[in-house]
Amino acid sequence: PPAVTYSAAMRPGEDRWDVFLAHASPDKPRARILYQALTTLGLEVFLDEESLQPGDIWPREIPRALRASDVVVVLVSAATETAHYEGEEIVIAISKARDGSQRVVPIHLEPGIDDPYGTAMFNRMTWHDETEVDAIAGRIAGVAPGRSAPRGAGTFSPQIPEVPEHFTGRDGLLEELAARMGSGATTTLVQRIQGMGGVGKTTVAAALCRAHRPLLDVVWWVRAEEPTTLVADLASLASDLGIVAPSDEDAARKVQRWLETTDGRWLVVFDNVGSADALALRPRDGNGTVIVTTRVRDLHVPGSELAVDLFPNATAARYLRDRVRDRNPRAAEEDVTAVVERLGGLPLALEQAAAWVAKLPNRRFAHWVSLFDDLTGDPFPAKNLPPDQATAEKTWRVSIDAANADAPFAERLLAGLAFFAPEQIPIPWLRDASSDLDGASPTDVGDAIEALHTYALVTVSEDDTLDVHRVIGAASRRAGDPDALGFACRCIARQDPDDNDPVVAGAALVTLATHAMAVAASIGEPVPAGASNLGYLLNGISQALLSLGQVNAAAISGAAAERLSGLVDDERLAIAARNSRASALEEAGAVTEAIEIFDHNLTASATVFGRDHEMHLTCRGNLAGAYRAAGNLTRATPLFEQTLTDCERILGPDHPNTLLSRNNLAGAYQDGGNLTRATPLFEQTLADRERILGPDHPNTLTSLNNLALTHQDAGNLTRALALLEEALDGCDRALGSDNPTTQVVQNNIERVRREMTEPGD
Repeated sequence: PPAVTYSAAMRPGEDRWDVFLAHASPDKPRARILYQALTTLGLEVFLDEESLQPGDIWPREIPRALRASDVVVVLVSAATETAHYEGEEIVIAISKARDGSQRVVPIHLEPGIDDPYGTAMFNRMTWHDETEVDAIAGRIAGVAPGRSAPRGAGTFSPQIPEVPEHFTGRDGLLEELAARMGSGATTTLVQRIQGMGGVGKTTVAAALCRAHRPLLDVVWWVRAEEPTTLVADLASLASDLGIVAPSDEDAARKVQRWLETTDGRWLVVFDNVGSADALALRPRDGNGTVIVTTRVRDLHVPGSELAVDLFPNATAARYLRDRVRDRNPRAAEEDVTAVVERLGGLPLALEQAAAWVAKLPNRRFAHWVSLFDDLTGDPFPAKNLPPDQATAEKTWRVSIDAANADAPFAERLLAGLAFFAPEQIPIPWLRDASSDLDGASPTDVGDAIEALHTYALVTVSEDDTLDVHRVIGAASRRAGDPDALGFACRCIARQDPDDNDPVVAGAALVTLATHAMAVAASIGEPVPAGASNLGYLLNGISQALLSLGQVNAAAISGAAAERLSGLVDDERLAIAARNSRASALEEAGAVTEAIEIFDHNLTASATVFGRDHEMHLTCRGNLAGAYRAAGNLTRATPLFEQTLTDCERILGPDHPNTLLSRNNLAGAYQDGGNLTRATPLFEQTLADRERILGPDHPNTLTSLNNLALTHQDAGNLTRALALLEEALDGCDRALGSDNPTTQVVQNNIERVRREMTEPGD
């Protein structure tokens, strides 16, 4: 082989690389793109054509650099199998990975490619779209120890909105924000970006995030309007940072502490904050910046404030011309003074006016002014709106008339969308529920969405969701479509977040909960069709949120279901919803209040369902559990005993509720120190769960853990340790090492081992 190739490798005195980038020759362009993205994050990257110098003997330097790298990234394409030298490099990397001194990351550039040279053993990434390079680079940086890349390097929130192509007029504001970020190098600087709806607060914050992405280790977005999204977004950051917690709310608190103590630089946006409660989890200290956007003018946030104002006339005029220039160049040459005078520099209104003009090459701003002026006064006179808001709604009327002309279901669809939460409405939901929209077809819904997007009434994203601006949503609700809320109810009630992937299911659940609670909040008299189904869905959501550790959101969802039960006069739903709300209260520590609700439900369920109904047994078990949580075993134990007896008689010995009742009674005996009665019950429950559910089912693993703890309490530490190690093996297989249950078992093992080595034992 030739002694000289390519162009710049290991420079004198250097002996380590963060990343070695391997590729087949046809994949060079993609390798260069990834190289640039990784080096922007501060990583030392070896790429042959960038890192070899003239005169280097590449057969010697490449293996040397490979062995000196912490991570080997392999770009895999159809050419990889025939790339002889890359095969040799992968073999070296795998041998080092086996002894734990190196990480191997295969990245597939095309779909349907086999894993070459044994790389199937590693967790691979896919990179089919070049626009994903920053996300890929961030994930690689997250696994690289990286001398120059701190923990969390490249962590960038997927919730950060896209900045519109024609974003303009905010350079001074962004410079001011950037300057204030720089002045708070080691303390949190809180900016409260205030302003009325439509002024562009969120867009300014998003532009700041994207501009500072290359300079910071963590850039994160928190949707702070609803408790579900607030906690879920912070918990998602915990996952990206490798922070493990038993619940989403615990994960959010751990993220808060991590941000306050990390050496990495960060920027976190709390968007659309409505109350001080939404800021309880913001970092109070640390090497970063918190940005708060809000329309609440009297919201007290420590730190400085910065207002997002209306556009000056000159900026508004320039925006209008720039926005239409490509699609309608003749309109871009018009005098737009009349438009600017009517819209007063409100960016949302300017965007809609420009979208109307840009739609067809024969439209002019003068024509738009005449349409606007034909709308005398406020188009929704039942409300006395401030002048700027009335301006926005008159602009909305012009745009919706145009969208409705293009797609006859556009206005009715927008009226329904107005009752959802304003962000990330899944478009497949709308297609699935098309028949509920006056008999529309999925194609009709698609056409309506396209028209609404064209006229800037909604924003469609690449992830197949859409956003409705809050001003437009408020205007649509005031328009008074009588069936709009019913459509929203029926659309939501059709959904089910079930998914085999718990991460996907969790994200889908948060999305569903956010929209379901937004729709439920608008329901009153008269009650729309679909409200009852929405109530049952909210009750299920409450239980699922509680399993994720979102206690506060679970209580809110349960309360929403309970309110709907009263509106639809459904006592069965009321009992189920009260159970869910009380369970959340108990988990939050409000045990006395939970006991009162469970006690009321026990009486109500006997009347509504009957004493032998499964719901009545559930209510008694819930009340017993609350007494146990309060430490009142005198009240708890007889209730547990009666519940187990009735479950065995009514449901049978193998019913899940029977097994749960036996487990709970054993726990009460254990709490009371009665291990003679507790141990056989735990043993029987374990045997039945192994027989019915299998050895690796989460409930079986929980039974193993519980039985082990009774042996620990009895001083039989050897037996306890053996059971816990068996449980840990099952957890690792079935749940993964990061699962909260796995962590609990691991902690119990450590406690037993410490107890076994304590002096005198």
